[in-house]
Amino acid sequence: MAELLSDAPVIEVAGRTFPVTTRWLGPATPKLQPRAIAEAIRLALAESDGDVLAFLPGAREIRAVERDLGSVAGVVVLPLHGALPSSAQDRALGPAPDGRRKVVLSTNIAETSLTIEGVTAVVDSGWARRSVADSARAMSGLVTMRISRASADQRRGRAGRVRPGLGYRLWAEHEHALLDEHDPPEITQADLVPLALDLARWGAPDGSGLRWLTAPPPRALVAARGLLETLGVLEPSGQVTTHGRSVAALPTHPRLAHAMLRAREHGHGALACTVAALLGDRDIGDDRRDADLASRIDALRTGTRTPGVDRVRRDAERLRRRLGVAETSAFTVDHLGVILAFAYPDRVARRREQAGRYLLANGVGAAVAEHDNLSTSEWLAVAEVELLGDGGDARILLAAPITREELDLAIEPTTATVAQWDRRTRDVRVQRERRIGAIVLKASPFDDPDAARHALVDGVRIEGLALLPRLDDASTFRGRVAFCRGHIGEEWPDLSDDALLEHLDEWLHPALVSAGARRRADLARVDLLHAIRAMVPWSLLTLLDQLAPTHVTTAKGTRKPVDYSGDDPSISLRIQDAFGWYETPKLAGGRVPLVVALLSPANRPVQVTRDLAGFWRGSYKEVRAELRGRYPKHAWPEDPTADQAGRGPRR
Repeated sequence: MAELLSDAPVIEVAGRTFPVTTRWLGPATPKLQPRAIAEAIRLALAESDGDVLAFLPGAREIRAVERDLGSVAGVVVLPLHGALPSSAQDRALGPAPDGRRKVVLSTNIAETSLTIEGVTAVVDSGWARRSVADSARAMSGLVTMRISRASADQRRGRAGRVRPGLGYRLWAEHEHALLDEHDPPEITQADLVPLALDLARWGAPDGSGLRWLTAPPPRALVAARGLLETLGVLEPSGQVTTHGRSVAALPTHPRLAHAMLRAREHGHGALACTVAALLGDRDIGDDRRDADLASRIDALRTGTRTPGVDRVRRDAERLRRRLGVAETSAFTVDHLGVILAFAYPDRVARRREQAGRYLLANGVGAAVAEHDNLSTSEWLAVAEVELLGDGGDARILLAAPITREELDLAIEPTTATVAQWDRRTRDVRVQRERRIGAIVLKASPFDDPDAARHALVDGVRIEGLALLPRLDDASTFRGRVAFCRGHIGEEWPDLSDDALLEHLDEWLHPALVSAGARRRADLARVDLLHAIRAMVPWSLLTLLDQLAPTHVTTAKGTRKPVDYSGDDPSISLRIQDAFGWYETPKLAGGRVPLVVALLSPANRPVQVTRDLAGFWRGSYKEVRAELRGRYPKHAWPEDPTADQAGRGPRR
């Protein structure tokens, strides 16, 4: 940091802390258990005489633990999180009233930035909830995750601010080392859409030329710019549009500002301001567990007086003034779906076969509980999700139903030709599809030969080279080239399975075009030998027959095929056919001797050798003595290298 600020001076101030004894209450559970937290708080109250601070992921868990604690004699239970009004936060931070002890149920807001008087015991759930941009799933959402070791130490240290204290951790000591050492920089996980708009307004859309403490992830920044283009906020060049300047002028997230402006065009501006205020607030103090946004609007409309409700109503009023719309229809629920679709076009969702299961337009699966009011809706516009760490379906936290007519108003479907390899039928499927992102609205068969061939190449990439019925036609040629590559030099191309799969587009696609192949059955007429030969430069092909011939000719003039399928090239022939050879034939310009498998007249193995001359001088005498009596009609000369040896069986 000091280096980034031109070598600014660093001032260190040592803080006074007291020792904190750690109590391990593990093992950790896969999900936070409010009852276990409540029991740990009761234990802390029994073993200490000061106030207790408990760390929980969010307001929902705080309310659940508060219910499980119930009424504790001489103790006041106070929540603490960022959505509370300042008066409620002050009560949690100040001394306990009337001399009673205090239990503060807090999010990680109290981890580093606030000092809470009187705390001598900390109960740590080990969990935190953060808004995380998941680049793999191309969306952002809330994630409940395990904290880091550094965060756990910060939390425990809160018990030692005024005197020695106790720290209760709801995991086992041996599990502590499995936690990450530190939390990642926030910019690496944050929703970068607001930042992307700011950068574009500054004239640096990609952030180049700026000095960063931690640079934003390039992939996430590109995705954020892509969303802003979809919303019409940015030009493809990165310039801010006229609409984008209007979006930037509103004091809310670009998604919500875009929705407010679009909704105003259709007479729903006041309701959009209410939705923006509600989504911009982390918690209105409403304990409703369903995902239907309409129930939150109902809480605002009915006038239930809670600090959260009052805050949202005030924020909505401020937004209406900025947008220039009246309060009329500010709390209706008839058009919630289209407003959310304006803001989150990538999160429009269509129900799958199972009730409560949906596919989002960005391709992510998501779910609501089957008993939820929304679970039977054909279409949803989703505002908020919780991303699960196991990579499964996201949990829909807030959404509204939307009709097809409203969808057409909010989102323009695209039409495209989609050619792909069908893993079920193991063949090419080409369709003309009308779709919203990953959601197919209508599909019909379509004839596109080039797209079909690309899908056929993908099929080979997926299924492997075994899908090609004539690959064996090229096996000897590939073996010969591989031999040259191994013994002469790497100027000879790699024709291994891995290399062929890596370069399918270069050699297979042209062959499919030549053969007019468009489906799997057409592969039988694709000349793969010709296609693979084309990968070898002509200058090398002219040397191939000399360096790695397909056959060798015996002394009697018989051509014998060379087998290149093993580690070394080899030939198999009857021992009589080798008569007249003094030395083993050599390949690669005399560098590599063939492996010669000598057979009896009945084609049974006799000897395998690379040194034919040594065999003639040595063990041939024993072989001759043994086989001469077994095969008397065949020649068994004393000197097998003589020109006339082995002319055939005597009659």
